[in-house]
Amino acid sequence: TKADVIEHHVSLSPTAVYLSNAVTEVVVGEHAEVSHTFIERDSREAYNVSSLVVHQRGHSRFSSHSVLVGGKVVRNNIRPVLAGEHCWSLLN
Repeated sequence: TKADVIEHHVSLSPTAVYLSNAVTEVVVGEHAEVSHTFIERDSREAYNVSSLVVHQRGHSRFSSHSVLVGGKVVRNNIRPVLAGEHCWSLLN
């Protein structure tokens, strides 16, 4: 089983003031593969706190690529859990 996920946060106004607090949870089953891409393009006055929680079972593959290009304050928390043998993870 294979999945590609694209998560895109974008503001329609370059000066809007707001807080975005998103949590993304991914469970990668045994022998499965997931690719995750996170693109953050908030307004230059925005606050963005995002969390990615990944739980991998045995013989699984997970890759995550984050591009953070906007916001006044941006924080990206990543919490991988390798819950099996021969897990492969790539976090960029």
